[in-house]
Amino acid sequence: MGKSMIFYSVEDYERAAILQVEKESGLVLKQVTENANPENAGLAQGYAGVCIASVQTLTAEILEVWKKIGVRSIITRSAGYDHMDLGMLKRYGFQFSNISYSPSSVADYTIMLILMVTRNIKKIQKMAEVRDYSFIKTPGKELWNMTVGIIGTGAIGSTVIRHLSAFGCKILMYSRHHKKELELYARQASLEELLERSDLVSLHVAANADTFHLINRDTLAAMKKDAFIVNTGRGTLVDTKALIEALENGRLGGAALDVIEGEENFYYSDCRDTLMDSHELAILQHMPNVILTPHMAFYTEEAIYDMVANSVRNLECV
Repeated sequence: MGKSMIFYSVEDYERAAILQVEKESGLVLKQVTENANPENAGLAQGYAGVCIASVQTLTAEILEVWKKIGVRSIITRSAGYDHMDLGMLKRYGFQFSNISYSPSSVADYTIMLILMVTRNIKKIQKMAEVRDYSFIKTPGKELWNMTVGIIGTGAIGSTVIRHLSAFGCKILMYSRHHKKELELYARQASLEELLERSDLVSLHVAANADTFHLINRDTLAAMKKDAFIVNTGRGTLVDTKALIEALENGRLGGAALDVIEGEENFYYSDCRDTLMDSHELAILQHMPNVILTPHMAFYTEEAIYDMVANSVRNLECV
């Protein structure tokens, strides 16, 4: 079992992919439904690697167990790793890695949200649900006549740019790492110029100390009046309170958010009968020009397989 892996926090939708990768790789891939905790950490006995999900937070008690029983590698089957304390993992001597998956999953979802928010789909659907088939007050916008700003040109941001170019819109891109190959589709701009000129801004950067509240009162004030925000990156990229203020005072035309601050307290759970402690979420849900989805942009058959398969590949590389 020296090269085998144990998966914690396994969801029903992942089971088939894990079994498929187990068959293809010839490795033993153990599945555990629960998050790792001090009580079940010992299940990793005999496994070289542990695979966790983005909903998992690791404690010193868990790491002490894994260190004692010989686990060498910890892999998160997510691209983002803001839920990990890398300093603590290093102190315990673990090798750590994250994974990549089909960038089209989030890129296509982003473009879907762009179309939905710019065409006022939430208002249209709500009216249609009560058989009100009259015209909404505000007509939609056509993408070819818009300037779209893409912040972050990693795998997902780059794919958004390439796919979005087919709509004929002007595209500005901002990233710390210039990608010359994207100049065929977009023009490099400073963050200040991108915010000032874009009719819609889409976020595709990692969550870290440098990008925390990248969209805040100052950056929102720098944006065009009636511009749109789309976030399929991480909730902490946007100061939610500042966003609500900008929406309430009419600075923004709307927002489409697949992620939101504090989402780990409610997303991926059935909260229909739960009293939720999220004032901001309640406000955004009732805004007619805001679309909320529960962190589902990644959720495709292709991406689910990639998350499992690439976790195993990471272990094999280690």
